[in-house]
Amino acid sequence: TGIMGSIMAGFLTDGGADVYCVDTYKEHVDAINEKGLTLEHYITGELTNYKVKAFTDASQFGAIMDVLIVLVKGPVTRMAATAAKCATNEKTLILTLQNGVGNTEVLEEIFPRENIMYGCMMVSGKVKAPGLVMKKYSAESYVSIGSVTGEYTDAMQEFTAVCAKGGLNLRFCKDIDREIWIKMITNCTGNPICGITRLPVGRMLNTEIVDSGYQISLQIEREVVAVANAMGIELETGHIKPVPTTNVHYPSMAQDIMAKRKTEIDNLNGAVVRYGKKYGVPTPFNEMATLLVKTIENNYQFQWDAD
Repeated sequence: TGIMGSIMAGFLTDGGADVYCVDTYKEHVDAINEKGLTLEHYITGELTNYKVKAFTDASQFGAIMDVLIVLVKGPVTRMAATAAKCATNEKTLILTLQNGVGNTEVLEEIFPRENIMYGCMMVSGKVKAPGLVMKKYSAESYVSIGSVTGEYTDAMQEFTAVCAKGGLNLRFCKDIDREIWIKMITNCTGNPICGITRLPVGRMLNTEIVDSGYQISLQIEREVVAVANAMGIELETGHIKPVPTTNVHYPSMAQDIMAKRKTEIDNLNGAVVRYGKKYGVPTPFNEMATLLVKTIENNYQFQWDAD
């Protein structure tokens, strides 16, 4: 129940679902249980409070879930999914909306393949305090999902109906891999560069100030598109646009670096590098971004320390 998990909890509750939240951030869990989960609209500042159940471990649920949504960071997917397996059975749908690629393969090792859905969220936000999450969701926001087998079962349709009732713009896509790689462009171009430069999106991608960040992002985009095409996923460049300075959003990886946490670089630019090597596509800009982020996250305790 970080940023995306909290936002999904709100939509599902509005749709009539009985939502169980799990997070290892105890202060967050305690605040939700004491005061409810509060979502703050990023423009109006309007606060909406949701009375959901929150736990620090899925073994505390005491119930079997109809749907398990995995929205942890990539490095802990296996650990979190394994820990939550106790709240599932052979009918439970498993949905990952995590950034990047590679998480679905991990889930296939733990849950029945025919139950797994995957997709991406064109949504953002920020955890402002325990129990309080800023929700950046507009008319342009949406969630795309597909299934590993390509089937759209009755249970999956029931789930998407609940999401729609809650006001979430969710669509089931047969060509979900293309949607995933479009989101990869957004994540691979913005997340690491904002984290490395310590800049919000509006400063990093603003060509009126200086377009060096924008030019780096364009090179990363070209490599992501080339790798996707080599994999048989039809994609084109042109998704990266200059952004006004009024956009002060820090992408999730920048937030992780700011908080000195492990990042999802291996599921984003690092994955582009791995697939590039597999399919013979050069990815020097993605490799540089990956190595720089890894250098930073492996040396948090030594930053600005001349000794």
